[in-house]
Amino acid sequence: MPLPDFNQTNLDSQIAYIKAMSQSSRASIVESITNDLQQYLLDTFTVSIAWQTVFGNADDTMWTEFGYSAAFALDKTNWTLVIDFPGEPPTGTFFCIHIDQHIVGGGTYTPGGGVVYEYEKTIRISF
Repeated sequence: MPLPDFNQTNLDSQIAYIKAMSQSSRASIVESITNDLQQYLLDTFTVSIAWQTVFGNADDTMWTEFGYSAAFALDKTNWTLVIDFPGEPPTGTFFCIHIDQHIVGGGTYTPGGGVVYEYEKTIRISF
């Protein structure tokens, strides 16, 4: 079966699929994303040559930060992950990653557990 194309719709579906898993089921995927996000994307999606070129232009530090940020939000049940990126990149370009995280709404108090907040992490990719 062919892999889905790397695009916004399929990426959103993959995020929803992972978030719907139990915490223990997500563990291996989160570890894979933390260890090598680029390889995870290549193993999960059909990635165009243009995107593969852009991926190759990013240094390891960028991939490490991007992978850790995405994996952290996927792992935590009280975090929402939003990744926004444009369509096909211009050939041979570099990309920038902008990461924003904030509390959404108020906290929920649980006796003996303190206050639990809902968070949203937004990762925007631009050229």
